[in-house]
Amino acid sequence: GNYSCNFLRIKDEYADPRAYGMIYIDIKSNDVKFKLDTYKEIIDKDLIVLSYNSTEIILAERENKNSKFTITKNAKKLELKSDLMNKTVGEISVYELKKE
Repeated sequence: GNYSCNFLRIKDEYADPRAYGMIYIDIKSNDVKFKLDTYKEIIDKDLIVLSYNSTEIILAERENKNSKFTITKNAKKLELKSDLMNKTVGEISVYELKKE
């Protein structure tokens, strides 16, 4: 399916629309597309599925399997944790995904 998330890219700049970014994830079988779209950068990555079960999907960059993305289902929420996002944003965060 298709999933997205709007997040604050620049802390303490709530009123500035450029301070926000979007995460897009498109999962089709073992072919996964990740896109990060912010005022500072646009990052496109091809991901692969490393493992999955009923509550968690673990993805990795096709070219760098050490860069992992974890989507976890908690109650009715889908949460994303990502090495790439932590490095890009500069802090460890969890992002709530919405199914489109």
